[in-house]
Amino acid sequence: MEWRDDALILGARRHGETSVILEVMTRGHGRHLGLVRGGRSRRLRPILQPGNLVAAQWRARLEDHLGALTIEPLAARAAYFLDRAAALHGVVSLCALLRLLPERDPHEELFEMADAIAAQFGDIRAAEGAATMLARFELALLGALGFGLDLN
Repeated sequence: MEWRDDALILGARRHGETSVILEVMTRGHGRHLGLVRGGRSRRLRPILQPGNLVAAQWRARLEDHLGALTIEPLAARAAYFLDRAAALHGVVSLCALLRLLPERDPHEELFEMADAIAAQFGDIRAAEGAATMLARFELALLGALGFGLDLN
């Protein structure tokens, strides 16, 4: 089993001495976990930060296995978040909200919204509108989880 997709990094946790288990939200495959060999290296550590957009390739023998991820950076935004506390808090909140989705359940519209919000937080001129976008994202997420609100 193998696929390639754009992915938004949600977080990484250590696995062994050199690897990490990476959690990503992909456009066509939903929230996924995968082992990144060498993920704790100096080369990969800056890429594996929450909010970064990467091109991910996932491989496993069977579909329900953990699988191995290889990644290539598309948009490294994490450095911009570190300078502004509000942007960092917003991206951490966004990643926490995405973790509420069931694993391997595709939600393309939520991915597109999350990617736009992360890009907005990374742009110093446009960060003001990101909070409004995050509130709309929360409403869309509730709808996707089956708890949609009608605010009319």
